[in-house]
Amino acid sequence: MKVVVDKNLEGAHVIVVGSGIAGLSAAIALSARGARVRVLERAADPGGRWAPLEADGFATTLADPIVTQPHVLGQLFALANLRLSDFLEFRAVDPFLRLVFADGATFDVHAEREAFAAEVALSSDAEAERLGRLWPRWEKSAHNAAETVFTVPGEGNALFRRLLAFPAGWPLAAAALTPWRGPRFSPHHFPKAPLPAVFDALAHSWGATAGRAAPQFRVALLNDLLHGAWVPTAGPRAVLDALLRVCQLNGIRIVTGACVRSLNIENGVVRHVAGDGFKTLRADIVISTIGIAETLETLVPACEDRTRALRRLRRQRPSRSAFLLFLRCRRRWPLFDETPRLLLVPGERLEMNRQIDHWRVPAAKPPILVTNLSALNGTEDGETLLRLDVPMPPVSDRFRWSPETISAERARLLLRLEQHGADGLTDSIMAEAVLSPADVAARLGGGDGALFGPSAHRLNGWLTRPAQQSSEFRGLFFAGVDAHPGPGLPHQVLGGMLAAERAADAWQQSPPLE
Repeated sequence: MKVVVDKNLEGAHVIVVGSGIAGLSAAIALSARGARVRVLERAADPGGRWAPLEADGFATTLADPIVTQPHVLGQLFALANLRLSDFLEFRAVDPFLRLVFADGATFDVHAEREAFAAEVALSSDAEAERLGRLWPRWEKSAHNAAETVFTVPGEGNALFRRLLAFPAGWPLAAAALTPWRGPRFSPHHFPKAPLPAVFDALAHSWGATAGRAAPQFRVALLNDLLHGAWVPTAGPRAVLDALLRVCQLNGIRIVTGACVRSLNIENGVVRHVAGDGFKTLRADIVISTIGIAETLETLVPACEDRTRALRRLRRQRPSRSAFLLFLRCRRRWPLFDETPRLLLVPGERLEMNRQIDHWRVPAAKPPILVTNLSALNGTEDGETLLRLDVPMPPVSDRFRWSPETISAERARLLLRLEQHGADGLTDSIMAEAVLSPADVAARLGGGDGALFGPSAHRLNGWLTRPAQQSSEFRGLFFAGVDAHPGPGLPHQVLGGMLAAERAADAWQQSPPLE
């Protein structure tokens, strides 16, 4: 069945800066509306965080290999009158996460309600009954968010007015204003079952902790829990390959090695894009995915409007970064084979949060998220390919990453895994790749290595994210982790589609100057 999309961008020249998931999604959505789209990528390979990361004999990506809410990709493909099933197949991962606590206790996270409740009942029957009463409310909150927040472009504070226009959006607007509202999964409500640790684990993909995140971010965590975890049957690279194929089918040209240096702005209107690796291009619409602050600082000429916008952005606290360790080992362990993903939960979570978020130094015992890439990819040989993901503060003057500190952090991580049952892990390593927050910052093209945009720990952080349309410069739009609705593959896809929708609306309301 075809989806009818108004060709309301016929004749528009669109430049998308960055070829990550958000950039490719915006390019596809804009092309579906009739625009002439060109994507400029400064790296040698397209894909952003999903681009191949090759090191020491194996290849992986910086992005999380687990996909949540794959139906969002189906919405994007439908805009191009294509079916997702013709390009990608997914299989569910269940349980999709195992928590391993300091005392050796475990908790398996299921997306299916009965299985999740049964796991909670192992700790407390009373709390399993309370979960049964709360689950329908959680489903309703997630549904309301999908109908009122994830379907409208980000407008900063103006999103409050959009929410208040729909009765279904009133609970979300109230939750944004009151820190004690929103989904209830705090230690106060579940003192015996480890649900707070479960949602802290889910918040790992937002660079936050659930207990301190704004209520509207907790609703996003519910979406991830209720929809479960999925992996492409052809491997994580298949998602990027599918999007690149759709771009090819729609005539979207992707230019790699193209470093955008400046936007030519006349009377507050974007007119051209200039840089290295390509000739100066006409641009009626520019979608930037490289970060809002970086876009204004490096691409927009200095002016009073830019200074005012940057002043607002610099007040935002960056999210966490990560220390990534990829290991190729010559043997297997039951600890990793029983579930494709596990999280070593620290005993002192409050102290760990204080060290990372306030002191801005690596925590003494941070959580370690271990993904068995061999299990996800269906590899049955005797080797194991592991990805260790550890939350870290963004790059700052308070802690300097050097070969010595990287080596010390690596040794601590391997020692903790060996203490939890991965005996002989260090001696079995055949190849490895290490990325510190400084390496992440360099790979992403500068900045402080914050993987998730502005911090989710602000009270109104989600609803007051910068608008996807620049209020200072006509024709400039934003997508990606810095913009609404945030990080994670489904949210980046939605962000690209919503930026395209906002650009199409602006084009209709005010045609470009000739």
